[in-house]
This record gives sequence, structure tokens and C-alpha cells, in this order.
Amino acid sequence: MNNEGLTPRLLNRVSSPSRYTGGEFNSIKKNWETAPIRMAMIYPDLYEIGMSNSGHLLLYYLINETTPHLIERTYAPYFDLEEILRKEKIPLFSLESRQPLNKFDIIGFSLQYELTFTNVLNILDLGGIPLLQKDRSENDPLIIGGGPVASYPESMAPFFDLFFVGEAEEGLLEILNKITSLKSKQTSRQDILLELTSIEGVYVPSLYEEKYSQEGVSLGLEPVNGCTGIPRIINRRIIKDLECAYFPLKQMVPFKAPVHDRAVVELFRGCYRGCRFCLAGYLYRPVRFRSLPLLQEQSSKIIENTGFDTLGLTSFNSSDYPNLKELILFLKKSYGDKLTLSLPSLGMRASSVELACISDKRRTNLTFAPEAASERLRKVINKNLTEEEIFNTVKETAKQGMDLLKLYFMVGLPTEREEDVQAIVSLVKELHKTANAHRTSKRPFHLNITVSPFIPKPHTPFEREKQLSIKDCYEKIGYLKSQLREPLFTLREHDPLMSFLEGVFGRGGRNLHRVILSAFRKGARFDAWEEHLKINYYQQAFVEEEIDPLSYLEEKEGPLPWGVINCGLSAELLKRERDKAFREEESDASLFTDI
Repeated sequence: MNNEGLTPRLLNRVSSPSRYTGGEFNSIKKNWETAPIRMAMIYPDLYEIGMSNSGHLLLYYLINETTPHLIERTYAPYFDLEEILRKEKIPLFSLESRQPLNKFDIIGFSLQYELTFTNVLNILDLGGIPLLQKDRSENDPLIIGGGPVASYPESMAPFFDLFFVGEAEEGLLEILNKITSLKSKQTSRQDILLELTSIEGVYVPSLYEEKYSQEGVSLGLEPVNGCTGIPRIINRRIIKDLECAYFPLKQMVPFKAPVHDRAVVELFRGCYRGCRFCLAGYLYRPVRFRSLPLLQEQSSKIIENTGFDTLGLTSFNSSDYPNLKELILFLKKSYGDKLTLSLPSLGMRASSVELACISDKRRTNLTFAPEAASERLRKVINKNLTEEEIFNTVKETAKQGMDLLKLYFMVGLPTEREEDVQAIVSLVKELHKTANAHRTSKRPFHLNITVSPFIPKPHTPFEREKQLSIKDCYEKIGYLKSQLREPLFTLREHDPLMSFLEGVFGRGGRNLHRVILSAFRKGARFDAWEEHLKINYYQQAFVEEEIDPLSYLEEKEGPLPWGVINCGLSAELLKRERDKAFREEESDASLFTDI
């Protein structure tokens, strides 16, 4: 069915029509008939979540502005639209031309989070595309996965034709151009996949299988028998020179406000803090800065091209940009109070408070992530944050007239003791006293505390560690709630059930795809939304597939499911950092600047 003209008929039947209309200011609609390759770029969550992710929009503009190829967007439909599409047998469509997804040459998914996996399957199903790679025909789109989860994709591998590991700006261009050339020669689907393995960063799961010793012990993934010429290890791709890298100066202005409703400029990529639990911190090494003159130019053009009154100065830790104060002063001088500057990630230092106040004089709150309350445990995770720095930051926050501080902590970190959990209570109470002693505002000072269970992530020094059980998570969080009560404190937790699924699917192998598929068929959708998570669907699926999920939370030995993927960090480096963690030793930031 052709979807052209279909959307207006649906608008009065869904709760949020602007999620599906397309046509936003600065969106791009290219000629469908003349494009060599047509690709649908999909963020598998609601429009307002996906439109806050600058990564997939960067690729949208890169391909549409610099190549003859075409990229259009699709986001996960909410329950109301899904019901209509299924009832009326209408395939899910792209926003720009409203073409059915099964008409595209390529479907690209941005995989940011394990709990969007069932949304991926729902989008494929609604788009009329077979869910399993082995069931697709020559006429079906190639299904590509990218984003951080593509570096440990095994639990989703049977659903994808290929994954791209690393930063996709260069690699995606190579993939599209190679497919164009191969399609002109009427190359078969299987041969296209084989040819794409010559592009660094491309991982085709169907060309690899798990090998076992005579004793039945997994030896990891290797190329399938008879498949020669493909890499035994997939190397991550990175953009080496960020100064010359593409960045969109025209950014989309949505009809429906996204979660982060602002234009963005990227200060730098990577992080040299070396927190041992942080996937992003390890995955995007080394640190690469953009120069101050380039950021001044990009910021000015982006503001002029969008009309946004808020500009996000983004990176993993904005306050680590060496010229941040100069950039802020330049923008404030250029635009005054007409422009609000957002610093979404700041290190917990008094100087960060100063920068935040310069960027937005109306700011009334700040967010920091100490992660651990005891100095011993902060050394274990290499947080490089002293108690003195924490208290000085809170003093400065109160002196600047702010009345709300948001703090993030974790429970279940490696080597955690009972006194480390108790330390969260004592630290938070002492910080509250300190803030009240130094506040200049007449309003009461409030602390919002968020507690998350630690999840051992692949490609980090803690990738083999044990994850806390659901029961133990609830006990620790329950203790914190009993000690930190309203009205002085607000304590929220990341749902331990979600963390449980994250840990299982993040560190699991291909057999887990059966559980994901079963949960999807039972009705699992939007699992990252607490109100929509149906944990019973997963419990039933684990039982039916005879898979023990708790085994995936235990300490790991031997080959790892993601061992075929190299993210630029040697096993020796990760082991060395783990050993230092258990000796409660920190690593100097300079160790990570050039990996």
C-alpha cells in the first residue's frame, strides 16, 4: 500500500499527531526516484526521545546534504498508532515521504540502550520486514545497527544483517557507496554482505559462529567454516580529526518539543576521566577537541539557521573543554540574555558552578554525579573526585543562590561494602547542612538523589564483574529511602528490574534473541518506560526458552560474547585497570588521552 496522503487521515485518531507528520523546519525531503540508495534512519523510541539524540540526526544531514543518497526518519509508533496500523494493515512509514519501510534499500537503527530491543522488532514487523536475518529475501532492506550497543550486539545479532562499530561518519558513506556499486552489478544479498566486510568497522554476524572446545567450553566467535577473507576481529572506527569532521549547521526545529528542546554544538568527543564503570568513556577514546574559533563559527551559524533560544554545549564532560569559559563569554556577548546556554554534563568542581552561572543567570539547580559516597570507593571506580571538591562545589552552589542540587549515586559497585552504602546517607545529610549554612537565597535548599544499580558494561575494566541481584538492589535502595526522607530530600531509583534486563541482554550471547523475540510476541514494547515494562513477559520467556537469566549476572570467565569486536582497548589495559581498582588505586587522566 502506498502511504502517500495517509497521515492526515490518521491524525485525529492518535494522541500526539505531531510525532508523525514530518515537514519540520530544516528537515530534508529528497527525490525518491533519483536517489541511488534510500535509507530509513530509525531511533527506536518515541519521536520526542529520538529528536533529542544528535548522533542519528548528524548522519541524517551528512548523507542528505553531501551525497546523492537519501535518508528519511522513522521513530517508534506509540500504542495508539500501532493499533491503527495493524488493524488497517498499513505498513509503518517514513516521516519525509511516508514511504513504507519495506520499500527502502537500507534500514539503519540507532542502538543506544538494551531496553529498546523489542521496539526494534516492532518497527520491523510493522514495516513488513521479516524479523530474522535468515528469513529475508533479495527484495528486503538490509538491516544495519549502529550506536554504542553495536559494540556488544550478540543478543540482537540474529535480527541484523550487519552492525557498524564505532563513529559512523566515514563508514556509512563507504557502506552506501559500496552498496550502490554492487547493486548496479545485480550482486546477491549474501555477496553484498560478504563484500561489506572489507570496510573497517563492519560486522556481519551471519558470517561468524561460536566455537567450542572438546570439553564444550566456548572459545568465542570465529568466521564460519569456508568463509575466508573476512576479518577475525572487527576494529572500531573513529574520526581522528574532529576539526575537519562534518557537523550540521542546519538543525531540525521539531513541531513537538523533544526531551531536550535545543540546538546543539559538540565541544569535543571522548573522555579522559577514566571512570572504570563507564562504557561511553572507554568506547569513544581518545579525546578529540574542536578549536575555539571553529566552535564560535558553528554556534553562530546554528543559532542563525534554527532560531532556537537555547544552545547545548555538549560532550561527556563539558567542563573539561579547555576554552569553555571563553566560548560562553563569546556567545553571551553576541546574543545576551536572548540565548540560554545549556551545559548538560559538568564535573563536580566549584569552577563548574561558576561556568553554569555565567551561561544562565536564571539557573536555580545543578546536577552532578559523584557515583560513590566514600572516597575509598571513588578510588575503586577511578572517579578522581575528593571529598573536599564535593563540599566546595556544594558551598559554591548555595552561595550562587541556587536552591536545588541533583546528585547521582550507584549501588552494587565492585568491592562495595555496607559502610559505602551508609556513606551515601551521611554524605547527603552533611552536604545539605553545608548548603544551608552557605545559601544566599531565602528558599529552602533541596537535594534530589537518584540511585542506580551498577551494570557491568562490555569494553570496560568491570566487564567481567558480578551484577547485584534484584533483591539486593531493592534492599539497598530501601535502606536509603528510609534514611533520606522528604521534605529535605527526594530519592528516586532507576528500576532494578530494568537494570536486570540491561545486564542480561548487554552481556549475553545469541541464544538470548529467542527471549527477546518471545517477549515481543507476548506484547513487550517501550521497556525503557517504567510504566510500560512488563517484566512477566520476560520471566515467561526465560522459562519457555529454558534460559537462566541469573547466570548472565555472575562473574564472567573465558571468552566474552563481544570478543570479536575490538574497541581500541587491549585486554591487558582493561585487566590492569581492574587490578588497580581492587587495589583502590586511581589512574592519572593522562593515561587515557591517546589510546
